[in-house]
Amino acid sequence: MAIARVLSGLEKVAMALATTATFLAMLIIVLEIVFRRFGSYIPGSVEIITAYLIIAISYFPLMRLERTGGMISMDLINNMVGKKANRVLDVVVAVASIAVYVLLAVASYHYAIEKWEIQAYVLTSTYALMTWPAYFMLPLSFALAAAIVLLRLVSLHPATDSHFVKD
Repeated sequence: MAIARVLSGLEKVAMALATTATFLAMLIIVLEIVFRRFGSYIPGSVEIITAYLIIAISYFPLMRLERTGGMISMDLINNMVGKKANRVLDVVVAVASIAVYVLLAVASYHYAIEKWEIQAYVLTSTYALMTWPAYFMLPLSFALAAAIVLLRLVSLHPATDSHFVKD
C-alpha cells in the first residue's frame, strides 16, 4: 500500500526529529551547566528547549504510538468480550481517535496561523527568538496521527490486506 509506505517514511522522519530534539535538549542542558560553572550562560537556552524541543519530543512520536498500539488500552474489557465485540470496539475507538485528532489538528492549526500572522516570538536576554514555527508542529503531529489511525481503521476491514499496523 503506497500510503502506508509514505506514512511509514514520515513516521521515521518524525521519530528522527524527536530523537534529535532529545539529544539537543540534553546537550544544551549540559552546556548550560558547564557555562554557568564559568560564570556564563547560553542565551535563550530555556526558551529554545521549551518552545521547540519539548514540543518535538512530546508530539512527533504520536505516529509511532498509534501504529504500534502504544496508547492506553482497556485490556480488561478486551479480554472479557469476544472477537466480534473487540472488532467493534476497535472501530469505535479508531473513529473516536480520528475525530479527536482532526479536531486537535484543526484547532492547533488555526492557533499556529494566528501566531504566524503576528510573527510570535519570545525575548531572551540577548535576542528575540521566533516561536511561531513551533506552533505548526502540533497540527502536523495530530494530522499524521489521524492518518495512521485512519489507515488502521481501513486495515480492520476484512477485505483489506494491510501489513502496516503493529510490527
